[in-house]
This record gives sequence, structure tokens and C-alpha cells, in this order.
Amino acid sequence: MWDFITKSETYKRIDESLASQVANIPDHFFLYCLYGVIILIAVFWIVRIWKLYKAPGSDLIQQYKENYEKANADSKQKSLILTLIDQVNKEIPGLISLKETDYEKAIERGRKIIDMGIEQIPLCLKSIKDINHRCAVFTVDPIDTSNLKIYEGCGYSIGGKENLRLKISSSIAGKVFTKGEYSYCKDVTKEKDFVPNPKASKSYYSLLCVPIVINGETIAVLSIDGSERNCFSNDDIEYFKMFSNQLAIIFQVMGTLEVKGGTNNEIQNTG
Repeated sequence: MWDFITKSETYKRIDESLASQVANIPDHFFLYCLYGVIILIAVFWIVRIWKLYKAPGSDLIQQYKENYEKANADSKQKSLILTLIDQVNKEIPGLISLKETDYEKAIERGRKIIDMGIEQIPLCLKSIKDINHRCAVFTVDPIDTSNLKIYEGCGYSIGGKENLRLKISSSIAGKVFTKGEYSYCKDVTKEKDFVPNPKASKSYYSLLCVPIVINGETIAVLSIDGSERNCFSNDDIEYFKMFSNQLAIIFQVMGTLEVKGGTNNEIQNTG
């Protein structure tokens, strides 16, 4: 039957006519058709992917992913801070024993332990969050007892560490020293007594100050700031309280006279 159709005159005329029309079509027409097919296929898959992305639950999945990444980062940060606290804990018994045999070496050793903690805290925080931090222990300036000065610090310039003075009557750290209660300021620029340092190379907004207390007396203030607003969590506050308690034990071993009359012999300069 098919042979009969293909050998008929009508079929031959139709075939010749189509062949003639195809031969007259410009070569670039087929290229345009190919481009058109490719574009249609691309549009089809783009629309399909977009529908999948906007499908119910996709936003929830993205939120779950972000929450997981945040929880994972927070877990790593907590592990680093707790490791630091554990390291300081392990140093304290040796410090107490050293005091019984060589008090001068115990003071030197105590300052090194404090310096280790002050230096490591900003690194623990910055290793997870892209935020600059400064950390310091402030004690009463023996030359002018109306001010606090840096006893040990990290993240300050040499000049800043030597010359920085905070008024006990008006500064946040000073009020913590007076009241014996911690203070967390999420944005220091909104404080009425805030005075920006014109020589500062970086801006710091968050400020957490925790008192260091021995036998009910505040002898120093642990201070840490951050280059972003509200960058400390409730867990961070609790960790710094724990660290301030460790510092209180170290200072007690060293003697409060060392704290009140201490000098800035060791400088951690990180800019």
C-alpha cells in the first residue's frame, strides 16, 4: 500500500514542491530556529526552578538552613570560650602553690595568666563572627583615683593603653566599678555621656563591663567591646561573668595591693 502511494504522480508532485520550497529557505533560518528551541528550553527550566524555589515551604527550608548554620557557629564559639575558661582553671592551683614558695614569681605568673585570657577572648569571639573586639581589665589609677586605667588589655594601641583613662563618676566601666553590677550597652553612641575618640582608627559600639569582686569589694572591671551593635548574647554575658570570677581568684592570690598599685608592664598591641 505504501509503495503504491509513494509511486503515485500526486505524491511525486508534492515531494518535489516541498523539496523546492525547502531549498529556497535561507540557511540562517535553521540557525534561528535552533536558537529559538534553545531559548524555549532554557525558559522552561528557569520557570520550573523558580516555581520550585517559590513553592510552599522553600522559605522555611532556607530559614532552617540559616538557623542550623548559626547554631553550629555558636556551638563552636562556646567550645572555644569554655576551653579558655578550662585552661585558666588549670593554671590557678599552680599559682596558689607558687605563692607559698615565691610570692614575686606568683605575681608575675598571675599577670601572665590574666594576659593569656585577655588576649584569647577577642580571638575566640572573632574566630566565628567577623567583628573586631578589644578586651581589658581596668583598675583604679593610683595617680588619680577618680579614674580607671588599663591594667592589662588587648586590641588597644600602645599609646591608647598607656594613656586611656575612664572617669569613675561618668563612664560605663566606672559605674560598674561603683555599683558592683555588670552592664551591657548595645550601642554606646546612644549614651548621653558618650564622647567619641577623635584619634580612634576603628569604631566600637557594643560594650560589656563585668565587675571583678573580692570579698564584696569591686577591685577591677573586665571590659570587652565590639565593632557592631548588640553583638553579645546572653551566653556571652554569662561566660564573662565566669571569667571575671576567675580573675578575682587570681587577683586574690596576687594580693589586692598589686591590683591597686599595678603598672602596665606587659602590652598587647593589636592595633
